[in-house]
Amino acid sequence: MWYLFDHEPFKTTVGILQIVTGLLLLFESTAILGVIFFIPIAANIVLMDVSFMNNAMGSAFTFRFAFYFILCFAILWNDKERMKIIWNTMIKKFIWKRKFPGIMYALVPVFAILLSIVSVIPKMIIYYVIFPEDIFKIFDYLKKIFTSM
Repeated sequence: MWYLFDHEPFKTTVGILQIVTGLLLLFESTAILGVIFFIPIAANIVLMDVSFMNNAMGSAFTFRFAFYFILCFAILWNDKERMKIIWNTMIKKFIWKRKFPGIMYALVPVFAILLSIVSVIPKMIIYYVIFPEDIFKIFDYLKKIFTSM
């Protein structure tokens, strides 16, 4: 598993996120944002490490990260007034009512499939500009399929 973590861009991305999280946790004005960044990063690390470590190392590692999570919640508890403001701001705007007709929500998967198909068209154009002889191979293949029917 550690071999896979050594590949880019995963290695650099996780490293940068950890540095940014640490910097956010240093300052009181950005500590809440630092905690919000830290929890998913740390949870991901804990789940991956515990999945391959032996029981002794896994237990020690889990205990250490549990302590980190307790510290995160202590930071949030310390800023509970700001957390109330953030929570109330998020919940106040939350509406259970749908903004669009139901058919629009049902069409989302259809448009997702169409979008993935349409995204192939520029790649095909570039490919056939670089390798124009392959167009004739495809036409020959299609001709064989339709003539054998």
